[in-house]
Amino acid sequence: MSKILKAAVFILLSSQVAFAAQGIKGRASLEGVTVDTVEIRIYELRAGGFGPFTGDSPVATTRSGTDGQYSVELKPGRYIVEGIKKKTVGAAKSPGDLYCVYSGSPVTVTEGRWTTTGLYMTVIPPENRTKGKESRVTGRITYKGEPLEKAYLYAFSKVDGLFRGPADVLQPVAKGTFSVELPPGTWYLL
Repeated sequence: MSKILKAAVFILLSSQVAFAAQGIKGRASLEGVTVDTVEIRIYELRAGGFGPFTGDSPVATTRSGTDGQYSVELKPGRYIVEGIKKKTVGAAKSPGDLYCVYSGSPVTVTEGRWTTTGLYMTVIPPENRTKGKESRVTGRITYKGEPLEKAYLYAFSKVDGLFRGPADVLQPVAKGTFSVELPPGTWYLL
């Protein structure tokens, strides 16, 4: 009887250790279809930084499986989640690559809990730049391949505020397409 009791205690303690892990898990998809072999990069949030936008190095990386799912064990903290699937050669993001930064970043990982994120990948389009006092940015906001109606486009010129608070430019998007004039520079559109 004592062997059975010891075995039960061992199993109970082992299962508690298994559940004690924490991190980030989720699925990568493109227009509702899961995407395999997406490189998932996790960046720890730091003062004055915002992961890939400020040149930080990832603290963890993994790849999505054949079902698009991924998971990364992490210590408790706040993180930025990025996904990229290269269709081109080279380190820089290029037209044709699939890309996403989780829109809920930074995400919080707490002790003993898994935080779920979904990476809705988009195809990086070719760039067409023009020079001038004002530049026009046009695009489409979609969800599962369909134009997203009654949305808002937020444009930020800096990442200091972690994309919280008032945007530099806020524009309603009625039927999924937008066109906005912005001064030359680097802009982050959400």
